[in-house]
Amino acid sequence: PAPRSGFVTGMATRDIGLAVVELGGGRRLTSDTVDPRVGFSDFAQIGQVVQAGEPLAMVHAADDASAERARQSLLTLIHIGDAPPVLAPVLVKYITA
Repeated sequence: PAPRSGFVTGMATRDIGLAVVELGGGRRLTSDTVDPRVGFSDFAQIGQVVQAGEPLAMVHAADDASAERARQSLLTLIHIGDAPPVLAPVLVKYITA
């Protein structure tokens, strides 16, 4: 759940990926197995308004302890601010032949 109300201003996506590995959803070594049950889904989107207590994402974990560690991690990796973020344009330059 969101710790406070505001706008989702950013996400540490690389670190979120590493958190999936910590849950068992990725490999550290080629010999590691991947647990297809674990990961994250239903993320709040950047720019979205969230209220305190509203879900920022869904954690899928193999056990309660892993779920709690992942939840704590996500709280530091999804950033909430007081103002909407300035988003970069999707199209930077249009080139014609």
